[in-house]
Amino acid sequence: MDYLVFGVAIVAVMLGIALFSRVPYYSPLVISGVVWLMVLLTGMAVHQAFYPITAGAFTLWLLWFGITALFYLAFSVMRPAPVHSETPVVRKLPLDYSLIILGLIAWLAWRTWELGTTGPQHFFLNLRLSSIGLEGFERLGMLERVYPVVFALFLFEIVHSRKENRHLRFLLWLWMLLYAVSNMGKFALLTPIVAWLVIKGLQGRMTWRLPALVALVTLPLMGVLHLVRAGADYQHTLADDFGVYTYSPLVALGHLDQAPPATLGAYTFRFFYAVMHRLFGAAAPEPVILPYVDVPFATNVYTVMQPFYYDFGYAGVVIAAVFFGLVFGWLFYLARSKRPLPVMLYAGFAIVLVGQIIGDLFITTLSGNLQFLIAASAIVLLSKRKPT
Repeated sequence: MDYLVFGVAIVAVMLGIALFSRVPYYSPLVISGVVWLMVLLTGMAVHQAFYPITAGAFTLWLLWFGITALFYLAFSVMRPAPVHSETPVVRKLPLDYSLIILGLIAWLAWRTWELGTTGPQHFFLNLRLSSIGLEGFERLGMLERVYPVVFALFLFEIVHSRKENRHLRFLLWLWMLLYAVSNMGKFALLTPIVAWLVIKGLQGRMTWRLPALVALVTLPLMGVLHLVRAGADYQHTLADDFGVYTYSPLVALGHLDQAPPATLGAYTFRFFYAVMHRLFGAAAPEPVILPYVDVPFATNVYTVMQPFYYDFGYAGVVIAAVFFGLVFGWLFYLARSKRPLPVMLYAGFAIVLVGQIIGDLFITTLSGNLQFLIAASAIVLLSKRKPT
């Protein structure tokens, strides 16, 4: 309990500094502070139902949050990057791709129905087991490859929101939400919502009330997703599961098996091992789905620090914290220029900041992130300035 109180005090001080310094609430500093504050406050409420946080896990968190927060604060108080234009520049792609998105929506709806109705479990659980790649369950296939491109298009149209592209924004929202259903994934639902909020913030079109209102709607929807995908033996309450999803990863980090990795940087450099496996038949990379540990509830997520701590110990966490602090701090600094590509990239990767309490959504899933980076860059390069 003392660790939790100390942690809350540290985060509260950092958020207080952010407020005093007028740091935007869509900045990496505030996003990180809020999600970790939620974890620690949840821990104070439910800690008796879980094993205690170990000294090692708290030290790792202290290193991670302290280092990243200092970098985020430094980039947030720097003089903003020069604004691209006093008048927002509207860009559009040189073709109306509405029919393509309609086709992708129909394809995704068909595959969702097919996967949900052909498995041995009920419809929504079949979708969930398919999305995590459980043996014997078919995947979405090519639609997973399409996701980075559609997500990049979604962000591009939101950045250049106007009356003329309302139909495209509607179709892209529909595809993104249907994709969340096809995966039965809470973060698949949260990703476009967080990105949309960040873009509105960067464009000066959001007050603090909007995120609060969106949270009141989104959190119950995430709860519904969680309930409808549960198996017949599901017996936990939503309160139990909220503690498991938010607080247990930090507890589980202290119970992570620290057996020496089979290969150097097995998790940190997983992308490169996967490429070598695909091209040259080298050993298969470590699986993304991690083994479970009881805390005493079973969980298999260990916060963003897991891959770096497992591979390189405390030094790995320190180096990774510096890397994240530089990347997301600099990306936020560039996004404040309102240039389309930095805005799209920061908004698209903002889910990494939200999801750090669960696991690493940046390095571990580097392949998908690189695909999104390439797609976003190509879309901006292909777009043309709309005549005024």
